[in-house]
Amino acid sequence: MLNYFGIASICYYFIWHFNLLESLGASAHLLKAFRNLGGWYGTSGLFLVPAVLHLWSIGIGPFVKRRKVENQLKAVLLRNAEGYGPTVVRMYQENSYRDVVTVRAPGIGAEKLQSSKSAIEAALGRQIETVRAHSNPRFVDLVLVRRDLPGKILFTEIPCSIRQDAFSIGESKEGFKAARISDLPHLLIAGTTGGGKSVFFKQALLALLEGSPNLQMYLIDLKGGIEMKPFTALPNVKMAKSADEAEAILSAVKSEMEKRFAYLEKKGAESIEPGRDPYDRIVVGIDEASVLYTASRDEEDYEQVMEAKRLTEHIAKLSRAAAIHLILATQKVTKETVDTRIQENVSGRMCFKLNTIEGSVRMLGHGKAADLPAIPGRGIWQYGNEELIVQVPFLDKSVLTARLEGIKSQYANGERKKRHPMLLEDQKAAPFWLDAQQQVALEADAE
Repeated sequence: MLNYFGIASICYYFIWHFNLLESLGASAHLLKAFRNLGGWYGTSGLFLVPAVLHLWSIGIGPFVKRRKVENQLKAVLLRNAEGYGPTVVRMYQENSYRDVVTVRAPGIGAEKLQSSKSAIEAALGRQIETVRAHSNPRFVDLVLVRRDLPGKILFTEIPCSIRQDAFSIGESKEGFKAARISDLPHLLIAGTTGGGKSVFFKQALLALLEGSPNLQMYLIDLKGGIEMKPFTALPNVKMAKSADEAEAILSAVKSEMEKRFAYLEKKGAESIEPGRDPYDRIVVGIDEASVLYTASRDEEDYEQVMEAKRLTEHIAKLSRAAAIHLILATQKVTKETVDTRIQENVSGRMCFKLNTIEGSVRMLGHGKAADLPAIPGRGIWQYGNEELIVQVPFLDKSVLTARLEGIKSQYANGERKKRHPMLLEDQKAAPFWLDAQQQVALEADAE
């Protein structure tokens, strides 16, 4: 406060306060009013107002807000054994989605606050997202919802800073999230029709194709391949539309995996790194896995289905070091649609709204997916100990087509090249960086 009066004295001496008012376009009446107050009073008044406002913002205002919230909490009749209620010690904005109220609650604790969550929400007039305990049990955080996630995010709005071999998860209350396929290494996507499963599947595939310079993709769609057809325009994408073709692709991937293991053993390396090693990263995407993995014994393709399930399990268990990844999408997750042994090796999970708690428990270990709002693209991302509610990007068909055409043109003009031939093609064809003699030597080393 003394600093303000010191500045006011200087301004009074040099008559800067009148110059300031004139520069701000003050009216003649206002200038006359300040002159009538007298030079010193007018100058002090001019600087006293911002001084009071500043003091309010740094101390008095927050103090009043804390006391108001504190009284609202005490109105809920939260008391410890000595009859004292919680004390608000800090209030701050954590991010654009959350406000945090830190309370000192000795003898009350997080559990009692959690059990009184509904009453506290009614008293504060705010929704509580979670009650967070501190390492010091005397303090508890009430995390208040500042605003909800957006109802729609466009694929074209995704930040451009996504890393190589990564795809977007979506917007969460922790900020925008992306994941690298090499970290997962496999992904399971589930959700009922209209929830966003297919859109998320396609936007993840597109992001991987755009951001991975050394990538081969094998898609399995036994529903006729209609959904995945746009991707087949690329030279590094192959699609299977029948159980026989699916079995052939999975068998070829298994053989490629074993070949890469032989290469790693020869080189003394632990894992394939596309760009360093003469191999592309391989992504196998299976749309509606339940169609591929379920068949009764009297069906004609029963044997192919059982073999496809066995091959998938083998790949899921061992393929991480070989830079081979699975992305499985299904409307529901059961031990019949996606074998439990396959699920055990899939750490990345994106779950949209499910109709049953049982399905949610199988997918996530709890029933929260059944309680998701009916908002297309609203899902739960789970990876290790991380679990987030997200709004995933919406990919328009026209955007998908245009972006795929862009990738196709890069292959056509030589900006992109495959490191080795696609599986099930002529394996004698040498990659672009090896002559025939070097290719034969590489094959011999791998064997």
